[in-house]
Amino acid sequence: MSGTLDLYELLEGMQPELDEGASYIFLTVPHDLAKRNTASIGEIVANHAIATFNEEEGLTVVVKSTFLQEHVLLAQEGGKLLGEDLKSFWKAFAEKEELPLMGHITMRIHSSLSAVGFTAAFSRALTETGISCNVFAGYYHDHLFVPAAAQSKAMTVLTALTKKSNKAQ
Repeated sequence: MSGTLDLYELLEGMQPELDEGASYIFLTVPHDLAKRNTASIGEIVANHAIATFNEEEGLTVVVKSTFLQEHVLLAQEGGKLLGEDLKSFWKAFAEKEELPLMGHITMRIHSSLSAVGFTAAFSRALTETGISCNVFAGYYHDHLFVPAAAQSKAMTVLTALTKKSNKAQ
């Protein structure tokens, strides 16, 4: 399945869907620490991460906002999920870094990885209303992470963009 290429079809059928009741945070783990904790990282990626990206500086992991509280800040010593060095790193990371809560919106249409203009169109609409947007392109769908406080407004903007595209046809 190659997905939709036509920009107007993408905009008409994007069907933005909010992951209700959940907020997410972006974490990072340096490569050397990830290598020392491969079992823990594998468990996190398989069972807790909604997205990952391997960057030059380290592995970015997107998890529900409750992850840090449940597995790092309140975790008992000797917990099985995380090694102590990984727990210590993320505890210190959470204390020094601003970890904005992000809402997750999935564009339900199967967009082609070769489609041109889709990301630009919805990004422009969100930008015009002052909403930041981080986009992850999956094989089937585009996933938007917007500030949790603005997720309802983002849904309104995206729904209006779909309606506007339908009227233009």
